[in-house]
Amino acid sequence: RNSLTGLIPPEFSRLSQLTALDLSENNLTGTIPEGLQFLTFTVFNVSFNNLSGQVPTVLGSRFPNSSFK
Repeated sequence: RNSLTGLIPPEFSRLSQLTALDLSENNLTGTIPEGLQFLTFTVFNVSFNNLSGQVPTVLGSRFPNSSFK
């Protein structure tokens, strides 16, 4: 837990070497940026935040629902 607030920066999708992103247990809001689905994550977790909207299709198919609670 890092006590992060605000939106997930869409600029994260430009980090082509990013393979793990665990932003769980923070106070993030907004949606998951669409561009993140094009990165090749081995770990992706945004659970236990205040996110809204749809999970990008590719991420939703690659990671369990528990990654998005």
